[in-house]
Amino acid sequence: MKRILLNLVLSALFIFPTACAGQTSTPIASPPDIPADQKYVVTDPAVPLEVSAGTEFYIAAASNPTTGYAWQVLNSWNPNIMVIHATEYQSASPGGVVGGGGLDIWRFDALSAGDMIFTIGYFPPGNTTDPEQTLTFTIRIGVGA
Repeated sequence: MKRILLNLVLSALFIFPTACAGQTSTPIASPPDIPADQKYVVTDPAVPLEVSAGTEFYIAAASNPTTGYAWQVLNSWNPNIMVIHATEYQSASPGGVVGGGGLDIWRFDALSAGDMIFTIGYFPPGNTTDPEQTLTFTIRIGVGA
């Protein structure tokens, strides 16, 4: 029993940082159940995201994990206003060709009205302290319909 509990705790410790770790286009607010074949577009950090409380939305950033570079979340926010629902990578290459690049996607649940900031850094291989690029997104969550 202790071994099972220890495995669950260790699994949670490895999953949580990943969940908390973004071409110009305005992202779309989407329904709570985003289809697996959803085609995402890169989110423009210059355009504030405006979503309603009670909806799911996403932020997507161009990425190519085969280079060793990785996006990491650089800030925290009020978890009563929004939470990360899921993170995923979507290849932009036909047939998912290795090395072709794609998008890192953070999917959020907008829980209540408020303004939030989401900042990510693109870190080169072996460097976890000095991002080569940062993106900051403004999120405005309004009262749900």
